Amino acid sequence: MKSLKAKVEGRSKRPTLNAPRSMSNSGANRVKAMLTRQITDCGMGVSCGSVYRVKMKKRPRAITEFKNMRTLPSGYQVAVTRKKKEFSKHFAGHSKKALKAAKRWRDLMLRVLPDKRRKPIPKKILAAVGLKNPAVGVFRYAKRRLYYVSYRDRKRAVRSRTFPWSDDKRESAAYAAAVRFRKKAATGK
Repeated sequence: MKSLKAKVEGRSKRPTLNAPRSMSNSGANRVKAMLTRQITDCGMGVSCGSVYRVKMKKRPRAITEFKNMRTLPSGYQVAVTRKKKEFSKHFAGHSKKALKAAKRWRDLMLRVLPDKRRKPIPKKILAAVGLKNPAVGVFRYAKRRLYYVSYRDRKRAVRSRTFPWSDDKRESAAYAAAVRFRKKAATGK
């Protein structure tokens, strides 16, 4: 009880509870209820009068805006994979300087390493359709003059459909049709 009182007398008037990471929600709730009883009981079976709300700290989540980066307890790790080979580097600490260095190294690796797509969509086709980035699940086969879409049907079986083009003017229409079909198949409508 002394450590709890020391916490209350210190910086914050409201003690916080750090539940072990391996503990389930129900286990954390039991610990929370037990500590609340200890705080309100004062150890003598008599209520203290003031009840402190016990606040659970949430486990830190990875920052989702980081592409090819993850936060670790020891700092930032950057990992870029190309052709089943991983290029990674660790940056110690959670300072702004470490984050800036990690972003700089990531941007350098993304510039130096080849593009992830083996069959890139030409920029003029993307511009004609009005996209900045290629659509997920739509692939270009230039020699066969078609776009290939992979999707799952209602029974979750993998299916595919092709969208051919005959001349360069109709390639953008074939790509637009493939993108529309992919979106429709992904939503399940």
